[in-house]
Amino acid sequence: MGAPPSTPSLLAANLLLCESVLTEDSGLRTAVRIVTHIRLAAGSDTAFFNSLTILTSLPGDHDQHVLKVQMKGEDASQWQVVTEAPDHHFVYGYKQDLRDPGGFSLQTKFAVNVQNLDLSKTFFVEAWLDGERVAHAPLRLLR
Repeated sequence: MGAPPSTPSLLAANLLLCESVLTEDSGLRTAVRIVTHIRLAAGSDTAFFNSLTILTSLPGDHDQHVLKVQMKGEDASQWQVVTEAPDHHFVYGYKQDLRDPGGFSLQTKFAVNVQNLDLSKTFFVEAWLDGERVAHAPLRLLR
């Protein structure tokens, strides 16, 4: 991805692709069956998967932020949005101590119609924080 993000308070951004996400009563999340490839069920034109985006900020960031998660594919040498989730507005949480780094996680469920997609290519699921791409993960869809 190159240079670190210029989002001033961002310490780390991670994006996992997985089959499902379990959320405990405490709010802790577990990614189940982390994937880089998804084999479509026989006769299905829909790929089902989840993304789990985890952001960590410097202490003291109480500002409003916007997170966008989208899937892109290459079409005629141009990257196009295949599907995207609505913008998610959030403020970092500080559960233990306000002097600690802040945290935020977002599960996004995808159901992608693949009928018009070139499955010979690699797709990318991307996380955009305040208009800047901060994390991405490759995804292959297979028949």
